Amino acid sequence: MLKHQQFLCLFLCQNLNTLVQLHRLILKKTKLEHMQFNWKSGNACTFNLEIEGVDSITENEDVLTPLEYFKFFFSEHLFNVIVEESNTYSFQKFGKPLNLTTSELASFIPIELWMGIVKLPAFPDYWSNTMDYDKISTIMPLKRYQRILNSIHFMNNDNYNPNDRFSKVRPFLDIIRRNCLSQNQPNQFSVDEMMIPYKGKKAGSRRQYIKSKPKKWGFKFFIRAEVNGCIYDFLPYGGESTFNNIHFSDVEHKYFGLGPKVVLALASTIPNKPLSTMYFDNFFTTPELIHHLRKEYGILSLGTVRQNRLRNCPLLDDKKLKKKGRGSYSYKCDKKKKLTLLNG
Repeated sequence: MLKHQQFLCLFLCQNLNTLVQLHRLILKKTKLEHMQFNWKSGNACTFNLEIEGVDSITENEDVLTPLEYFKFFFSEHLFNVIVEESNTYSFQKFGKPLNLTTSELASFIPIELWMGIVKLPAFPDYWSNTMDYDKISTIMPLKRYQRILNSIHFMNNDNYNPNDRFSKVRPFLDIIRRNCLSQNQPNQFSVDEMMIPYKGKKAGSRRQYIKSKPKKWGFKFFIRAEVNGCIYDFLPYGGESTFNNIHFSDVEHKYFGLGPKVVLALASTIPNKPLSTMYFDNFFTTPELIHHLRKEYGILSLGTVRQNRLRNCPLLDDKKLKKKGRGSYSYKCDKKKKLTLLNG
Protein backbone atom coordinates (compact mmCIF):
# COMPACT_ATOMS: atom_id res chain seq x y z
CA MET A 1 0.00 0.00 0.00
CA LEU A 2 2.86 2.36 0.88
CA LYS A 3 4.60 1.68 -2.44
CA HIS A 4 1.44 2.52 -4.34
CA GLN A 5 1.12 5.82 -2.44
CA GLN A 6 4.77 6.68 -3.14
CA PHE A 7 4.34 5.89 -6.85
CA LEU A 8 1.18 8.00 -7.06
CA CYS A 9 2.90 10.87 -5.30
CA LEU A 10 5.92 10.65 -7.65
CA PHE A 11 3.63 10.49 -10.71
CA LEU A 12 1.68 13.59 -9.60
CA CYS A 13 4.86 15.52 -8.82
CA GLN A 14 6.41 14.74 -12.19
CA ASN A 15 3.25 15.74 -14.06
CA LEU A 16 2.84 18.86 -11.95
CA ASN A 17 6.38 19.89 -12.90
CA THR A 18 5.52 19.31 -16.57
CA LEU A 19 2.38 21.41 -16.27
CA VAL A 20 4.32 24.23 -14.59
CA GLN A 21 6.91 24.22 -17.37
CA LEU A 22 4.18 24.20 -20.02
CA HIS A 23 2.43 27.10 -18.29
CA ARG A 24 5.66 29.10 -18.26
CA LEU A 25 6.16 28.48 -21.98
CA ILE A 26 2.64 29.70 -22.72
CA LEU A 27 3.09 32.85 -20.63
CA LYS A 28 6.55 33.57 -22.01
CA LYS A 29 6.43 36.68 -24.17
CA THR A 30 7.44 36.35 -27.79
CA LYS A 31 10.73 38.16 -28.32
CA LEU A 32 10.31 41.13 -30.62
CA GLU A 33 12.46 41.41 -33.71
CA HIS A 34 14.41 44.51 -34.73
CA MET A 35 14.70 46.10 -38.16
CA GLN A 36 18.10 46.56 -39.79
CA PHE A 37 19.24 50.18 -40.11
CA ASN A 38 22.07 51.64 -42.20
CA TRP A 39 23.28 54.65 -40.23
CA LYS A 40 25.02 57.45 -42.13
CA SER A 41 26.07 61.04 -41.37
CA GLY A 42 26.56 64.31 -43.24
CA ASN A 43 24.58 65.20 -46.37
CA ALA A 44 22.87 61.81 -46.39
CA CYS A 45 20.60 63.09 -43.63
CA THR A 46 18.52 65.31 -45.91
CA PHE A 47 15.52 63.72 -47.57
CA ASN A 48 12.27 64.91 -49.10
CA LEU A 49 8.71 64.19 -48.12
CA GLU A 50 6.42 62.98 -50.91
CA ILE A 51 2.83 62.24 -49.89
CA GLU A 52 -0.13 62.39 -52.25
CA GLY A 53 -3.78 63.17 -51.51
CA VAL A 54 -3.37 65.53 -48.57
CA ASP A 55 -6.65 67.27 -47.67
CA SER A 56 -6.69 70.77 -46.26
CA ILE A 57 -7.74 70.99 -42.62
CA THR A 58 -10.05 73.79 -41.53
CA GLU A 59 -10.06 74.78 -37.89
CA ASN A 60 -13.30 75.23 -36.00
CA GLU A 61 -13.35 78.75 -34.58
CA ASP A 62 -16.52 78.26 -32.53
CA VAL A 63 -15.93 78.48 -28.76
CA LEU A 64 -18.49 76.61 -26.70
CA THR A 65 -19.53 77.42 -23.15
CA PRO A 66 -18.48 74.97 -20.36
CA LEU A 67 -22.03 73.58 -20.24
CA GLU A 68 -22.06 73.09 -24.02
CA TYR A 69 -18.76 71.23 -23.84
CA PHE A 70 -20.13 69.03 -21.08
CA LYS A 71 -23.25 68.21 -23.10
CA PHE A 72 -21.10 67.45 -26.12
CA PHE A 73 -19.23 64.66 -24.30
CA PHE A 74 -22.04 63.60 -21.92
CA SER A 75 -24.50 63.37 -24.77
CA GLU A 76 -28.21 62.56 -24.65
CA HIS A 77 -27.43 59.04 -25.84
CA LEU A 78 -25.11 58.51 -22.87
CA PHE A 79 -27.78 59.74 -20.44
CA ASN A 80 -30.31 57.33 -21.95
CA VAL A 81 -27.92 54.39 -21.57
CA ILE A 82 -27.21 55.19 -17.90
CA VAL A 83 -30.93 55.61 -17.13
CA GLU A 84 -31.86 52.34 -18.83
CA GLU A 85 -29.10 50.28 -17.23
CA SER A 86 -29.63 51.81 -13.76
CA ASN A 87 -33.35 51.05 -13.85
CA THR A 88 -32.60 47.49 -14.97
CA TYR A 89 -30.00 46.96 -12.25
CA SER A 90 -32.30 48.33 -9.54
CA PHE A 91 -34.95 45.78 -10.42
CA GLN A 92 -32.36 42.96 -10.64
CA LYS A 93 -30.70 43.85 -7.33
CA PHE A 94 -33.53 45.13 -5.14
CA GLY A 95 -36.65 43.89 -6.91
CA LYS A 96 -37.98 47.45 -7.05
CA PRO A 97 -38.19 49.91 -9.96
CA LEU A 98 -35.91 52.94 -9.63
CA ASN A 99 -37.92 55.05 -12.09
CA LEU A 100 -34.86 57.15 -12.86
CA THR A 101 -35.32 59.74 -15.63
CA THR A 102 -32.78 61.68 -17.71
CA SER A 103 -33.79 64.94 -16.01
CA GLU A 104 -33.26 63.41 -12.56
CA LEU A 105 -29.89 62.02 -13.69
CA ALA A 106 -29.01 65.54 -14.85
CA SER A 107 -29.63 66.63 -11.23
CA PHE A 108 -27.68 63.71 -9.74
CA ILE A 109 -24.47 64.44 -11.70
CA PRO A 110 -24.08 68.05 -10.38
CA ILE A 111 -24.31 66.65 -6.85
CA GLU A 112 -21.35 64.39 -7.60
CA LEU A 113 -19.43 67.33 -9.09
CA TRP A 114 -20.13 69.55 -6.09
CA MET A 115 -19.01 66.81 -3.70
CA GLY A 116 -15.70 66.68 -5.55
CA ILE A 117 -15.20 70.41 -4.98
CA VAL A 118 -16.64 70.93 -1.48
CA LYS A 119 -15.49 67.95 0.57
CA LEU A 120 -17.16 66.88 3.83
CA PRO A 121 -16.34 63.80 5.97
CA ALA A 122 -19.32 61.74 4.67
CA PHE A 123 -21.96 62.34 2.01
CA PRO A 124 -24.92 62.45 4.50
CA ASP A 125 -23.25 65.57 5.99
CA TYR A 126 -24.36 67.60 2.96
CA TRP A 127 -27.95 67.12 4.18
CA SER A 128 -27.26 67.33 7.95
CA ASN A 129 -28.63 70.10 10.16
CA THR A 130 -25.17 71.20 11.28
CA MET A 131 -23.32 71.16 7.93
CA ASP A 132 -26.18 71.58 5.49
CA TYR A 133 -24.89 72.55 2.05
CA ASP A 134 -27.87 74.01 0.22
CA LYS A 135 -26.33 73.75 -3.27
CA ILE A 136 -26.70 69.98 -2.84
CA SER A 137 -29.45 69.48 -0.28
CA THR A 138 -31.96 71.54 -2.29
CA ILE A 139 -31.48 69.46 -5.46
CA MET A 140 -32.96 66.22 -4.14
CA PRO A 141 -33.61 64.45 -0.78
CA LEU A 142 -30.87 62.36 0.81
CA LYS A 143 -32.83 59.08 0.54
CA ARG A 144 -33.42 59.58 -3.18
CA TYR A 145 -29.75 60.37 -3.71
CA GLN A 146 -28.77 57.18 -1.84
CA ARG A 147 -31.20 55.14 -3.89
CA ILE A 148 -29.75 56.39 -7.18
CA LEU A 149 -26.19 56.02 -5.89
CA ASN A 150 -26.81 52.36 -5.01
CA SER A 151 -28.32 51.64 -8.42
CA ILE A 152 -26.23 53.67 -10.83
CA HIS A 153 -25.07 51.32 -13.60
CA PHE A 154 -23.55 51.48 -17.09
CA MET A 155 -24.20 48.01 -18.50
CA ASN A 156 -26.41 44.97 -18.05
CA ASN A 157 -24.69 42.45 -15.78
CA ASP A 158 -25.94 39.66 -18.06
CA ASN A 159 -23.53 40.98 -20.72
CA TYR A 160 -20.49 41.05 -18.44
CA ASN A 161 -17.25 40.05 -20.19
CA PRO A 162 -14.71 38.52 -17.76
CA ASN A 163 -11.92 39.04 -20.31
CA ASP A 164 -12.41 42.81 -20.24
CA ARG A 165 -11.23 44.55 -17.07
CA PHE A 166 -13.36 47.59 -17.92
CA SER A 167 -16.44 45.61 -18.94
CA LYS A 168 -18.59 47.24 -16.23
CA VAL A 169 -18.05 50.69 -17.74
CA ARG A 170 -17.27 49.75 -21.33
CA PRO A 171 -20.50 51.21 -22.85
CA PHE A 172 -19.84 54.47 -20.99
CA LEU A 173 -16.22 54.64 -22.21
CA ASP A 174 -17.19 53.78 -25.78
CA ILE A 175 -19.73 56.60 -25.99
CA ILE A 176 -17.34 59.16 -24.47
CA ARG A 177 -14.64 58.01 -26.89
CA ARG A 178 -16.93 58.34 -29.91
CA ASN A 179 -17.80 61.85 -28.80
CA CYS A 180 -14.10 62.71 -28.49
CA LEU A 181 -13.44 61.36 -31.98
CA SER A 182 -16.33 63.34 -33.47
CA GLN A 183 -14.56 66.66 -32.79
CA ASN A 184 -12.85 68.60 -35.58
CA GLN A 185 -9.29 67.39 -35.20
CA PRO A 186 -6.05 69.28 -35.93
CA ASN A 187 -2.90 67.65 -37.33
CA GLN A 188 -0.53 67.80 -34.34
CA PHE A 189 -0.93 65.43 -31.41
CA SER A 190 0.83 64.33 -28.27
CA VAL A 191 0.56 60.74 -27.00
CA ASP A 192 1.08 60.11 -23.30
CA GLU A 193 -0.27 58.22 -20.32
CA MET A 194 -2.71 59.88 -17.93
CA MET A 195 -3.79 58.91 -14.44
CA ILE A 196 -7.40 59.24 -13.30
CA PRO A 197 -6.90 59.44 -9.50
CA TYR A 198 -8.43 56.64 -7.42
CA LYS A 199 -7.29 55.36 -4.03
CA GLY A 200 -10.16 53.00 -3.33
CA LYS A 201 -9.80 49.24 -2.89
CA LYS A 202 -12.69 48.04 -5.08
CA ALA A 203 -11.09 48.44 -8.51
CA GLY A 204 -8.95 45.29 -8.35
CA SER A 205 -6.34 45.01 -11.11
CA ARG A 206 -7.72 48.08 -12.86
CA ARG A 207 -6.03 50.34 -10.31
CA GLN A 208 -2.40 51.15 -11.20
CA TYR A 209 0.53 52.70 -9.36
CA ILE A 210 2.98 54.97 -11.20
CA LYS A 211 5.52 56.58 -8.87
CA SER A 212 6.55 59.28 -11.36
CA LYS A 213 3.04 60.76 -11.63
CA PRO A 214 1.67 63.55 -9.38
CA LYS A 215 -1.36 61.31 -8.70
CA LYS A 216 0.34 57.96 -8.21
CA TRP A 217 -2.73 55.72 -7.68
CA GLY A 218 -5.54 55.48 -10.17
CA PHE A 219 -6.69 54.26 -13.57
CA LYS A 220 -4.09 54.51 -16.32
CA PHE A 221 -5.26 55.78 -19.69
CA PHE A 222 -3.24 56.32 -22.85
CA ILE A 223 -4.41 59.46 -24.64
CA ARG A 224 -3.96 61.31 -27.91
CA ALA A 225 -4.32 65.03 -27.24
CA GLU A 226 -3.75 68.38 -28.93
CA VAL A 227 -1.18 70.91 -27.74
CA ASN A 228 -3.96 72.72 -25.83
CA GLY A 229 -4.73 69.55 -23.85
CA CYS A 230 -7.98 68.63 -25.59
CA ILE A 231 -8.32 64.82 -25.82
CA TYR A 232 -9.32 63.31 -29.17
CA ASP A 233 -8.86 59.61 -28.41
CA PHE A 234 -7.98 57.43 -25.43
CA LEU A 235 -7.24 53.84 -24.55
CA PRO A 236 -7.71 52.48 -21.00
CA TYR A 237 -4.88 50.24 -19.83
CA GLY A 238 -6.35 46.85 -18.96
CA GLY A 239 -3.38 44.50 -19.09
CA GLU A 240 -3.97 41.70 -21.58
CA SER A 241 -7.33 43.23 -22.57
CA THR A 242 -5.87 46.64 -23.50
CA PHE A 243 -6.02 45.95 -27.23
CA ASN A 244 -9.31 44.05 -27.36
CA ASN A 245 -11.01 44.59 -30.74
CA ILE A 246 -7.93 46.37 -32.13
CA HIS A 247 -6.33 44.74 -35.18
CA PHE A 248 -2.58 44.79 -35.76
CA SER A 249 -0.82 43.51 -38.85
CA ASP A 250 1.75 40.69 -38.76
CA VAL A 251 4.52 43.27 -39.16
CA GLU A 252 3.21 45.26 -36.19
CA HIS A 253 3.03 42.14 -34.01
CA LYS A 254 6.56 41.25 -35.12
CA TYR A 255 8.29 44.53 -34.26
CA PHE A 256 6.19 46.36 -31.69
CA GLY A 257 5.49 45.92 -27.98
CA LEU A 258 3.06 47.69 -25.66
CA GLY A 259 4.29 51.29 -26.06
CA PRO A 260 4.51 51.38 -29.88
CA LYS A 261 1.21 49.50 -30.22
CA VAL A 262 -0.49 52.18 -28.11
CA VAL A 263 0.74 54.83 -30.56
CA LEU A 264 -0.44 52.75 -33.54
CA ALA A 265 -3.88 52.21 -31.98
CA LEU A 266 -4.31 55.93 -31.26
CA ALA A 267 -2.91 56.90 -34.67
CA SER A 268 -5.41 54.66 -36.47
CA THR A 269 -8.28 57.04 -35.59
CA ILE A 270 -6.65 60.21 -36.95
CA PRO A 271 -8.98 61.31 -39.77
CA ASN A 272 -6.30 63.08 -41.87
CA LYS A 273 -3.19 60.96 -41.39
CA PRO A 274 -0.84 62.25 -44.14
CA LEU A 275 1.37 65.06 -42.81
CA SER A 276 -0.07 64.79 -39.30
CA THR A 277 2.56 64.91 -36.56
CA MET A 278 2.75 62.89 -33.36
CA TYR A 279 4.98 63.48 -30.33
CA PHE A 280 5.69 60.96 -27.57
CA ASP A 281 8.27 60.09 -24.91
CA ASN A 282 10.75 57.23 -24.54
CA PHE A 283 8.14 54.77 -23.23
CA PHE A 284 6.68 54.64 -26.74
CA THR A 285 9.56 55.49 -29.08
CA THR A 286 11.49 53.00 -31.20
CA PRO A 287 13.21 53.64 -34.58
CA GLU A 288 10.90 51.00 -36.06
CA LEU A 289 7.83 52.95 -34.92
CA ILE A 290 9.04 56.25 -36.42
CA HIS A 291 9.73 54.51 -39.74
CA HIS A 292 6.45 52.57 -39.75
CA LEU A 293 4.25 55.61 -39.03
CA ARG A 294 5.78 57.50 -41.94
CA LYS A 295 5.86 54.62 -44.40
CA GLU A 296 2.37 53.19 -43.78
CA TYR A 297 0.35 56.28 -42.81
CA GLY A 298 2.36 59.32 -43.85
CA ILE A 299 2.47 60.42 -40.20
CA LEU A 300 5.55 62.34 -39.10
CA SER A 301 6.69 61.77 -35.53
CA LEU A 302 9.22 62.90 -32.96
CA GLY A 303 10.15 61.26 -29.69
CA THR A 304 12.88 60.70 -27.14
CA VAL A 305 14.41 57.23 -27.28
CA ARG A 306 16.02 54.98 -24.69
CA GLN A 307 19.68 53.97 -24.98
CA ASN A 308 18.84 50.28 -25.45
CA ARG A 309 16.64 51.09 -28.48
CA LEU A 310 19.24 52.89 -30.61
CA ARG A 311 19.64 49.80 -32.86
CA ASN A 312 23.47 50.04 -32.90
CA CYS A 313 23.44 53.68 -33.98
CA PRO A 314 27.03 55.00 -33.45
CA LEU A 315 26.13 58.25 -31.72
CA LEU A 316 28.65 59.97 -29.44
CA ASP A 317 27.85 59.25 -25.80
CA ASP A 318 27.08 61.96 -23.23
CA LYS A 319 30.64 62.04 -21.77
CA LYS A 320 32.26 62.76 -25.14
CA LEU A 321 29.65 65.38 -25.99
CA LYS A 322 30.30 67.20 -22.70
CA LYS A 323 34.02 67.36 -23.53
CA LYS A 324 33.15 68.99 -26.88
CA GLY A 325 31.46 71.85 -25.09
CA ARG A 326 28.06 73.47 -24.80
CA GLY A 327 25.82 73.12 -27.88
CA SER A 328 27.57 70.05 -29.29
CA TYR A 329 25.52 67.26 -30.78
CA SER A 330 25.86 64.00 -32.66
CA TYR A 331 23.45 62.66 -35.25
CA LYS A 332 23.07 59.79 -37.70
CA CYS A 333 20.36 58.89 -40.19
CA ASP A 334 19.05 56.09 -42.35
CA LYS A 335 18.27 57.70 -45.71
CA LYS A 336 16.29 54.73 -47.03
CA LYS A 337 14.03 54.58 -43.96
CA LYS A 338 14.01 58.42 -43.69
CA LEU A 339 14.90 58.43 -40.01
CA THR A 340 17.32 60.57 -37.97
CA LEU A 341 18.67 59.98 -34.47
CA LEU A 342 20.26 62.88 -32.60
CA ASN A 343 22.05 63.16 -29.26
CA GLY A 344 22.72 66.65 -27.98
